[in-house]
This record gives sequence, structure tokens and C-alpha cells, in this order.
Amino acid sequence: MERMCGEDASFIHLERMDEPCHTLKVVVLDTEERGHPVSLDEVRAAIDRYLPLYPRARQRVVFAPSFRGLPFWVDDPDFDLDLHLREQVLPAPGGRRELDAACSTVASARMDLHRPLWDATLLHGLEGGRQAVVFRLHHSVSDGMGVVRLLERVTTPEPGAPEPPPPDTFARSPIPSARELRRAALAGVPRTLSAAGSLLGHDWRHRKAIEAEHKAVRERDDLYANKLAVPYTWLNVRFGTSRLCATGSLPLADFKRVKERAGATLNGVLLAVLGGALRAECEQRGEGLDADIVCGLGMVGDASDSTRMWGNNLTNLFISLHTTEPDPVERLRKVTRSASDTVALRRQVTEGRSAAFPDVAARFGPTMGRMLAYRVDHGLGNLSAGNVPGPRTARYLGDVRVADFYSFAVLVLGTGMNVTAYSYDGEMKIGVLVAPEVHRQPELFVERLRSSLAELADRTADQPITARRS
Repeated sequence: MERMCGEDASFIHLERMDEPCHTLKVVVLDTEERGHPVSLDEVRAAIDRYLPLYPRARQRVVFAPSFRGLPFWVDDPDFDLDLHLREQVLPAPGGRRELDAACSTVASARMDLHRPLWDATLLHGLEGGRQAVVFRLHHSVSDGMGVVRLLERVTTPEPGAPEPPPPDTFARSPIPSARELRRAALAGVPRTLSAAGSLLGHDWRHRKAIEAEHKAVRERDDLYANKLAVPYTWLNVRFGTSRLCATGSLPLADFKRVKERAGATLNGVLLAVLGGALRAECEQRGEGLDADIVCGLGMVGDASDSTRMWGNNLTNLFISLHTTEPDPVERLRKVTRSASDTVALRRQVTEGRSAAFPDVAARFGPTMGRMLAYRVDHGLGNLSAGNVPGPRTARYLGDVRVADFYSFAVLVLGTGMNVTAYSYDGEMKIGVLVAPEVHRQPELFVERLRSSLAELADRTADQPITARRS
């Protein structure tokens, strides 16, 4: 029995408020070298072998009576691996469109919160004899960085088996009784009170920095540390639980070339590319060019030597994409400046606050956020994005090469689009997740991203530009 941390618990509370919070991780397999396809039995055997590495895969979520803030992870005594596995044959020709449609179906299905929060679907029939495994994983289990570390742990840079996992010590213990859960919850009350005291003390000690942050936000219309100050756009319509997915690969070398010429970071270039694609979308729609679109960028707070494979350690930064700026080079400068200053403002006041706040507001934070997501004049953000550094070279699952790796995150609190980028084997792998009420053809938006990157690379080819690093 393990008490859930506040950040993980917030996704459970959003799910219970009808905000689907599962992510997708899509592993495309190239079986040409081995000469025959992967079977569901092989997938079952591989997952079963590595279950000892990942205790969350056999744990479920339970709440203590009268203590609904932070639930518990407990071992599921009825865990059955077969209930988490399925397979499907894609219709011909098995191209990107068919893969995206299958991912959309998986993304739109709700998860059963009374079982371990993951499943896997083996897809047959991809063009070129390829296959894919679509892992559906609840965001309370892990963020994107944890999944990348798991991928690196169970794969190798050359064909062959990775280091054996530890011995399996899983015991089918019964679900703790209500009394045991309540006693454990009571034991955690001092922790919550301590977190609340730490939060109040931190804000008092840093009150001058907080005041300076608010002053900077008031004086600069491209800073959005106040998360309720984001103007609504076409991305913020009310939407249901259906989801549409689109995948794409962009040249990582182009991102790096622009990065070097701009003196920026990959995050800065990605945001500028995203801003260009959104501007083109606004122009095609004939709306939304009177205010800059604001992106909530999820930043992982782990140290470089962290080995964490589950849990969440994210900080959201709200950054202006300057979509009202028509010139792509000038937009890159402005986005880089906005990102740099937003990071600096956040660092002044969030160190010491980020760990305490979720534990205090795990239950009420999501509730208040949902209530404020559709205010009359302002929202919590227009869209969200993430950029996760993945393996630089191709990886192997046993004797099967991982050809592609895509990720789809979540849509919450009135933001109808999420763009997740994973760098893998020289490509920037893009996963676009949208609500159909916001965009009916997300594959077209992937092409807008491609055009935006090409335009930025072309415009900066002959002229180095100077932009402050974020």
C-alpha cells in the first residue's frame, strides 16, 4: 500500500470528473530483419518478463473512506495479464491514416479505474510488413520522461536481450480493508499539514519575488504567469470524450540547424514552429488573429541522472506563441524571449512550491480548474505541448527494431489540442491529439507543422539571428 503523490492524484480526480486522462505510447516494429511477424503470445511473454521492473503495472487505485484527496496504489490480487492485451488487423493499405484511426479509437475508449491503469493493443497489417503496439497508460502512472526511461531499460541499441529484470516478488495480497486504508490516511495527515505550512512559508519568504513576477506580467502582454489571463480562441470550445490522433515525423536536423542559427533551444524552435502552424490554421479559418495563442508547455523537473520510470514531475509554463506576428524569424525571436523570461519568472518563485502545492490541492485544484476552464472572458490556456528527448539511435526489442515511437498526451480543462514531440533516431516524432469539436482532420495540422518548419529553416538559412536562450 503506497500513498499517491498529489501530482499523480490530480489526474485521477480529473478522470473522475469526466476528463479522460490516459496517454498513448505507439511503438512501431520493423520485423524485416527477423523474417516473421510478432505474435500476441510474444508480446504477452515480453511484458510478463518485465513486469517486475514496473510495479504500477499490477497495481490499482483505491480510496480511503472519508479521505478522498490522495488515494493509494495497492497490488491487485485479481491481476490477469490477458485482460490487458488485445490485437487488431488494420484495413488496407495499412498506412499512416489507418494507424492514426486505430489510435483514435483506443484514445476515445475510457479506462476502468478498478483495474491496473494500462493496456496494450498489437496492430497487424501496417504497410511494409510492419506492426505496432499501442500502449494506453493513465497519466497518473507516469509522465513522458518516465516512459522514455522505461523504453531505454527494456530495449538495446543492437539486436539482443537487454539486462535481465530483477526476480519477480509480486504477491497477490488482498485489497486493504477500509480500516487499514483509513488508518494509513490518518497517518498521512501530518504530511499534508506540513506541505501546507511549507507552501505558506515559501510564499511569505518569496513574497517580493512573487510581487515582482506579477508586476512583470502586468507590464508585458506576452507573459502569462497568471494562468487565468489567456484569451479564448477556436481551440477552447466545449468538447466531449472522443479523440482524434495524427502522427508525423519531422527532420530533427532542421530543428537543430534553426536552433544553432537562432541561439535558442529545441523547445524554443518547436514553439515557434507550432506558432507558425497555428497562424496558418487561423488564416484558413478566418479567425483568431486578433490575439496571440498561448501554449501550456510541460517541463520535466528531473535531474539529468534520474532513473525514475513512473510518477509525474512536471511544471507547466504558459508561453505566448506570438501568432499575430506574420514574419517567422521575428516570431522566433519573440517566442524565444517569451519562453526565456517565463522560465526565469517561474524559477524565482516555484522552487519549493511545486512539490508542496499538489499534495495540498490534489482534489480541489482540478475541481477549481474545471470550474474556471470556460470563463466568459479568459481561459486556462489555448493548447498544450510537450517535448521529450528520446533515444538518439534506433533501439531493439529483442530481435525487432523499433522503427518509430509516437506519444499522445491528454486534453484537459478546456484545451482542445495537445502536440507531443519525441526525438528518436534522428527524427522529431509528432503526436497531435485533438477533440473532434476543435479539429476534424489533425493530419492536416501535422502538414502545417512540416510547412512551418520548412519556412523557418529556409528563412534562417542565409542569415544567423540572435535570440536569447530559453
